[in-house]
Amino acid sequence: MNYEKELKDIFDGILNIEDLPDEARIKWNEWKEEEKLIEEKVQEWMDEKEKKKEEARDVRRDTDFEIAYDRLSRAGYNGKHGNFEVPFELKQDAIKLYEQVKRAEKGFSKAQAQRNFIRKVNEIITDYGWNPPADWN
Repeated sequence: MNYEKELKDIFDGILNIEDLPDEARIKWNEWKEEEKLIEEKVQEWMDEKEKKKEEARDVRRDTDFEIAYDRLSRAGYNGKHGNFEVPFELKQDAIKLYEQVKRAEKGFSKAQAQRNFIRKVNEIITDYGWNPPADWN
């Protein structure tokens, strides 16, 4: 940034840059440099904050993905209210999505593949129920 030009633009018609004492010009330049450093630190902080937010989102999605895989293995309700078996094709479709996440195919982000798998498992569990583990509360 050209501080001399900015100074001229601000004081144009009011004060000539040459009329300012050297000390005032030095202070102006110091202030502008400090302002630039502050802006850089703010941007760095914002980038760091966004990165932490993204990492937290990834951790949460990874956890949901593992829970969905566990629930897929328990999908289909067998109990006092009846037996609801998940059709083989539906389970195979979900397993294909799971494999797609594990292989991380090009052109398809891991995050999107995980979302698709979680969505599919949720649909299966909603339609056919699931058998929770014995220690489930």
